[in-house]
Amino acid sequence: MQHFDLRKFSISSIAVLISFYTNAEQNTLDYQQLDIIQVEAKAPVNAAPDHYLNTQQRINPTQLKNNHSTTLGSVVDKTSGVQSSAFGPNSSRPIVRGLSSQRVAILENNMPINDLAVISGNLATSINPLNAEDIEISKGGATILYGGRSIGGAINVLDEAIPKQILQNKISGQVNLNKGFNAADQGSFKLNVNDGSHWAGHIDASISKISSIKVPHNSKAAVCYDKSYLQSRTDLQRQCQVVIPVLNDVINPAYFKYISQYYLDNYQDKSLGLSEGDKYTNNRGFMGVNPPNPLYVPNSPYYMEEFGELKEYRSYPKGKIPNSHSETKTFTLGTSYVGDFGYTGLSWHYFNTNYGVPGFAYLASQTDEGYASVTVKNQTHRLSWDTHWGFPLKGIDSLDFQVNYQHSKDQELLNSTVSNGFLSHNYAYRLSLSHTPLFERFVGTIGTDFSYQTVKAKGQDSYLPDLKRKAYSLFAIETLDLAPFMLEFGHRIGKVSYKLGDLHNSRSQSVGAYYAKDRTFALQNTHFALQFNPTKNSYLKLQRTWAERALEMNELYANNNHYALLIEEQGDARLQKEKNKAWELSAGIEQGGVNASVSWYRNQFNHFTYLGYTSIVRNGLMAKQWRQTPLTLTGWEVDLSYKLDTQQWGTWNWHVFYDHIQQKLPHRLTGLGNYLPNLPSSRFGGDLSVEYQNWRAFFSAIHYKAQKHVSNEVDEKLINPSFTLVDVGVSYVYPWKQNEVEIYFNINNLTNREARSNTSPLKFLAPQAGRNAVLGLKVNF
Repeated sequence: MQHFDLRKFSISSIAVLISFYTNAEQNTLDYQQLDIIQVEAKAPVNAAPDHYLNTQQRINPTQLKNNHSTTLGSVVDKTSGVQSSAFGPNSSRPIVRGLSSQRVAILENNMPINDLAVISGNLATSINPLNAEDIEISKGGATILYGGRSIGGAINVLDEAIPKQILQNKISGQVNLNKGFNAADQGSFKLNVNDGSHWAGHIDASISKISSIKVPHNSKAAVCYDKSYLQSRTDLQRQCQVVIPVLNDVINPAYFKYISQYYLDNYQDKSLGLSEGDKYTNNRGFMGVNPPNPLYVPNSPYYMEEFGELKEYRSYPKGKIPNSHSETKTFTLGTSYVGDFGYTGLSWHYFNTNYGVPGFAYLASQTDEGYASVTVKNQTHRLSWDTHWGFPLKGIDSLDFQVNYQHSKDQELLNSTVSNGFLSHNYAYRLSLSHTPLFERFVGTIGTDFSYQTVKAKGQDSYLPDLKRKAYSLFAIETLDLAPFMLEFGHRIGKVSYKLGDLHNSRSQSVGAYYAKDRTFALQNTHFALQFNPTKNSYLKLQRTWAERALEMNELYANNNHYALLIEEQGDARLQKEKNKAWELSAGIEQGGVNASVSWYRNQFNHFTYLGYTSIVRNGLMAKQWRQTPLTLTGWEVDLSYKLDTQQWGTWNWHVFYDHIQQKLPHRLTGLGNYLPNLPSSRFGGDLSVEYQNWRAFFSAIHYKAQKHVSNEVDEKLINPSFTLVDVGVSYVYPWKQNEVEIYFNINNLTNREARSNTSPLKFLAPQAGRNAVLGLKVNF
C-alpha cells in the first residue's frame, strides 16, 4: 500500500486558509443558510429539456458523496437498469439496459465526450466522477437529443466548471482528503470565487492513486485451475491465460465395450509383454467371459489426447489482482459572466491517467519480450465555451450555445512497448433553443449539433487506419399539453461520414483491410410519447422510438491484433447501419413520502453488430470479426423509495429496486450459441440512509443473481455464479464558524465476497475488489 503524499495538496491547504480568512469578512449566517446556498430543486441548465418525456433518473450530490469510485461505471451501477462493463478494476463504462460502449453516450454538461473508449472498453473515459455535482441518466434511446451513439441511453455528468450563477459567498469551496485501505488514496479541492456582481470563477483539482488491489481468494476464477475441465476447452484456456499442451494420442478406453479377462489374469506376467493396449476389447470372448467395461461410452473415438501439465502465461499471486495499479490526475479552470440575460463562460479541463489491465498478451513477432502486461495511458485537454441566453427574442424562452475542442492521446502498452496509440482531435458545437408556449399548449426545443474528429493511429501493432469522422444533425422535440394527457413528438435527421486515411500494419487479406473504404450513413430518429396523469402525483406513460446508429470506426476498419482485448479484431466496411424499434410502458406515483415506479421495455434491433467467432487462432489470439444479427432485449425495472422525516430520530430514506433483462436471438450464432457475451444479471437490492443531527449513515446491499444465459464463446454450460455486495458508511458533520467539517468512513464489499460480474470481459482473470475502505476528511467553506 503506497503512502499518501500530502505535499501534493498544498494548493488545497491554501484554499482552506483562504476560507478561514474570508470568514471574518462574511456576514453572519446560520448553519441552515449555508446548507442551501445553491437551490438543488432547480434542474441544471445543461440537463435535458424539462418537457422531455424520456425515462430519466438522477444521482444527486447527496448520493454521489457516498461513492468514492474513480470510474464512471462504478458510480452509476447502483441505479436500476444500469450496470458497468468492468475491464479490470480501473476501467468501466456504464451499461444501460444491456447496452454499452458505442450505444451509450457519455456527456459532460450536455456535450458528448467523443473519446475512443467507445471502440475499446479498456481505454479511459476522460471524466472524473469525483468532480460531478449531478449525474443525469437517460434510459432507453436518447437519440433525438444526442444521436446514434445514445441508441441505448446517455449519461450526462454535470459539474461547476463554468459557473452559472453568482453564489452568496464570494469565496467558497471544498477540500477532501481520504486514505484508502485496498482502495485508492484520493485528494481533491474546489474553489469558487465571484465579485458579488457578474464575474465568477472556478478551480478544481484531484488526484487518485493505488498500487494494487486485493481480492478474497485468487484473482483468476477457480475453473482456471481445473485441468480436467480446461483440457478440452481451448477457448477457456485463452480466457484464463493458461495452456495445457497435448503430448500425444493414446488409445481411448471409452471406445471398448469389454475388458479382456485374459489381460486381467496375466498382466503381472512380464514375460507375456502385455500392455495397456491389450486391456480392452470389443469381443465378449468365449461364453461371454470378458466383463463389461465401465468406462465404455457409445460412439467414442478410438484415440484420445494425452495432456501435459497446466501452465500459466505468468503466475498470478494469491489474494491480489496483478497489474492493478492506477493513478489519475485532473485539473479544471473556468470563468463566466453572469447577468440578467443568463451567462457565458469558458473552461479548460485536463485529465491524465495511467493504469494496468489484468491479463498478459503475447507480442508475437513485433518484439522479443514474450508475454507482457498491458498498461493504458490517456492524456486529454478539453476546452469548452458555454452560453445560456434567457428570453433573447420574442417567442424564444431560452437559447443555449456550446462549443467544445478536445485533444486526446491514448496508448496501450505491452510492458514499455507502445502496441497501439491514438492521437485524436475533436471539434464540436451544439445550438438549441426552447420556444415559449404556443396557444398555452405547445412547448418545445429545436437544435443542431456538429462534430469533426481526426484520429491518427500509432504503435507497433496498430489495428486502425488514420480516419476522419464528421457528424451533423438537426433535431426537434415538441410536447402538447392536453391535461390530463401529454403528447410528445421528436425527430432527428443526421449524417455521419468516415474518410479513410493510411492503413497501418494491416493484414492485406483480412476482411477489415480488404473491404476498407469511405462510408457515409444517413440517419433518421423518431420518438413518440403519450403520458396520462390520473392525478397530479401519478402517471402512466407509453413510448415508441425508431432509432438508427452509424457504425463506429473499429466495427468498419479494425484489421490487426488488439492485444489489450486479447483478440485479433476484424471490421467490415460493408456492414449496414444499426436500427432499433423500441417500446416502453411505465407508471409511477408519488404520495406521502412514497415514490414508486415500474417500467417495461423492449428493444428490437436489426443489424445489431457484435464480435463474431471465426474459429481462427493466430499468434495465440482468437480472430474475431464484426458481424450483424437481429436481436431483441426485453426487461423490467421496479423502484420503490420512502422518505420519513421525524423530529426525534432525524430523516430516514429507504430505497429498494429490481431489474431484469433477457436476450433473444433468432437462431444460434456460430461459436456463440443462443446468447451474446456479457449479458447483465438480474438484480435486486436496497439502501437506507439516515441523517440524525450531525450524524450521517448509509447501508446498501445488492444481490446479483446467477446468470444462466451465457454465451458459448467460452462454454454455455459455465454459469456465472451469484453474489451479494454490501456497502456501509458513517460520517459526522461538525459546523465550525462559517465552515463545515465532515469526517467519514466507508466500507465497500463489507462481507469480502468474490464478485465476478457477467458483464466483465475479464471476469475469469479479475473479480471486483475485495473488502475495501476509505477514511476521509472533508471541509466545506
